[in-house]
Amino acid sequence: MKLSCYNIFVEKNGNIVGLNTMKNNYVLLSKNKYQELLNHSEDLFEFASQNEKIYDTLIDHGFIIPNDRNELNELRLCNKEVSFNRHYDLTIIPSLDCNLKCWYCWETHIPNSQMSNEVMDRIRKHVSLELAHNNIDSLSLEWFGGEPLLYFNEVTYPLVSSIKNLLDANKKSFKTSFITNGVLIDKPMLEKFKELNPKFQITLDGYKEKHNKVRVSKSGGEGTYNRIVDNLYLITEMLNDTHIRIRINYDDNTLKNIEELVLDLNDLDRSKVSIHLERVWQTSKGNKPDNKLLHDTIMLLTANEFSVDYGNFIPRYNSCKTDRYRQAGINYDGRVFKCTGRPFIPENSDGELAETGEIIWNRDRLANRIGRSTFELDMCLSCKMLPMCVGPCSQKCLERDWKNMENQCTLKTLEMSIEDFVVFSFNNLYSTDKLKAEYCNSN
Repeated sequence: MKLSCYNIFVEKNGNIVGLNTMKNNYVLLSKNKYQELLNHSEDLFEFASQNEKIYDTLIDHGFIIPNDRNELNELRLCNKEVSFNRHYDLTIIPSLDCNLKCWYCWETHIPNSQMSNEVMDRIRKHVSLELAHNNIDSLSLEWFGGEPLLYFNEVTYPLVSSIKNLLDANKKSFKTSFITNGVLIDKPMLEKFKELNPKFQITLDGYKEKHNKVRVSKSGGEGTYNRIVDNLYLITEMLNDTHIRIRINYDDNTLKNIEELVLDLNDLDRSKVSIHLERVWQTSKGNKPDNKLLHDTIMLLTANEFSVDYGNFIPRYNSCKTDRYRQAGINYDGRVFKCTGRPFIPENSDGELAETGEIIWNRDRLANRIGRSTFELDMCLSCKMLPMCVGPCSQKCLERDWKNMENQCTLKTLEMSIEDFVVFSFNNLYSTDKLKAEYCNSN
């Protein structure tokens, strides 16, 4: 037996927190037991003879593995399996128009753009073809924009309902989610949502005063904070099977009065919401491991029993869903894109949706994107965070022709040390009762 390549150990309050990134498991060791483990790392059976319970726990949690196990090759295998499995990630952009004008939005909004009935029919044919050819076992349908709820009754609801019916008729799993600013949500809309069990991502730009300077109405320029917060409560009250990822976009000033936001969200059902912290990329200044405001914000949120995620580190086998073969983003005009994080302009298009419902892919672009795993880079192959990162996204790799990728390392965007990140993740999972870490200080 040997120690996993993907163990990270960090001191916390006089004990040692261990994270195995391969299995996303934690253990809590006393310093003495941790030192014993290190002392016997070349002969773990000696450690086992004195610490049977701890030894078994470390095996169960992935910290100790068989000598002949090659974890990197396991990751490579899982990456291939997930990249070409039978789950379909489909994103639909019903419009590139939006009701807000946030200063940092990278999209080129097209006023009055709306998906036509013809494109809607082609999408239905496309899903029907995938089912008829028995290509898929499940489908996750994401709605993006622009603002995807802008033409809810004309496009979004009729289309999502018909796609759900197709999946249900074929006894296939169906899930849907909406990346929305949340302003247009109301009770009649939520009544229709009840049959869909949707998930949401809704963004706030910090506390009320800050938010209302950023996320303003395009029509009148008024703030949207109260409306969005009210709708967060409305969603959790009206929908039983839902989850809202509340994304807090922040810059160097956003987090200074975060207590006000926490108070406004305090009565939300914690089982239906989580909070994601994301820096506005235009304000990024590179790695800032001493961001005390961010650290204090995370501590405040977890102290108030919110589940918090920060940093793009979650157990997975693809860096991004666009690295998968069965994934597509269909724009309102019928153009098809793999990456939905770049402008929806002709030169970025990866294919078109034909009248038959078939996607006519640009095979060269497709091969260049998914023909090589994103983590086959020297900096990734030697990194202990590899199983929770899987390298830069394929879009960034393509834009740089897979060269000089060091500055695209996800760790460089982390505004805390990796040690602090491990402790934060441990505290977050443990305090929200999602994980019961083993405290291995004795037999």
